[in-house]
Amino acid sequence: MKFNLIFASLFISLFTFSCTAQSSKTAVKEEVKPAATEKKVSPARQMLKWDNDFIEYGKVKKGDKREHTYKFQNISKEDVNIMICTACDCTTLDWTIKTIKPGEYGEINTIFNSKDKDKDETINITIILKNEDAILHYPIVDEIKFHFEIEK
Repeated sequence: MKFNLIFASLFISLFTFSCTAQSSKTAVKEEVKPAATEKKVSPARQMLKWDNDFIEYGKVKKGDKREHTYKFQNISKEDVNIMICTACDCTTLDWTIKTIKPGEYGEINTIFNSKDKDKDETINITIILKNEDAILHYPIVDEIKFHFEIEK
């Protein structure tokens, strides 16, 4: 009895599927338009405009230091405050600690020391703002980077 009930259920399911499949073949085809591809901009990039968010140092001898200052502008309508900047131990960071008003500029000074590096690498510098995402209510986070190749 159970077998007949399962078999009947399976038959009805397959019949329904085949009817649906056949009816879709005879249906008038609608032109499917691809969805507009919108490039989503992170909340941080709606606030900060970087002069350059990626630096290529090229070949670096082990033990050499490289310095760079990343500059940004507050392009939002609200004040921006950097809570913290962080990177690997090879990079010393110093950043604008004052409130950056709309239209004003700030910077992050970096000193990279390659003394403990044995291979090529891209270093991420994470910037955490005191400003919160309006939807998630988490601090807004941005990232800038630099890359180097260890000269052998």
